[in-house]
Amino acid sequence: MTDAVGPGRRVAIEFSLRLADGRLVEQAEAAQPLEFVYGDGSLAAGLEQRLLGLRAGDRRSFRIDADEGVIGDYDESRVQSLPRSEFTDPPRVDEVIGFTLPTGEEVPGVVMAVDAQQVTVDFNHPLVGRDFEFRVRLLSVSPARRD
Repeated sequence: MTDAVGPGRRVAIEFSLRLADGRLVEQAEAAQPLEFVYGDGSLAAGLEQRLLGLRAGDRRSFRIDADEGVIGDYDESRVQSLPRSEFTDPPRVDEVIGFTLPTGEEVPGVVMAVDAQQVTVDFNHPLVGRDFEFRVRLLSVSPARRD
């Protein structure tokens, strides 16, 4: 019997998150899937909840409305101005760019404004306050290892 997604289960998925207009915001493909233990915070709780009970091989597509708050609340303190000189290519307003933190973690930022001196970037998750689609394929579900 195949394990179902739930608390204490290690899950591997391929997924895509797309804005309502079809623009890709984030994805993980089967060659490099997102792997997590259900409930560990690796995936937004509202997205994780939609996986509950699914099994390896299952595919689903979910339309998420902005007012559901699945990704979280907007935080003004996550809007930063960065020197224009830090960008090798000219950024465009509404462009989603991956930024690498000192820890090595990559976070997405949405370009809000660009001038000759500065680029204003919103580091809130690009899906906060937006309608989007979550497509997922469950690659594996197994008991979480205890170390």
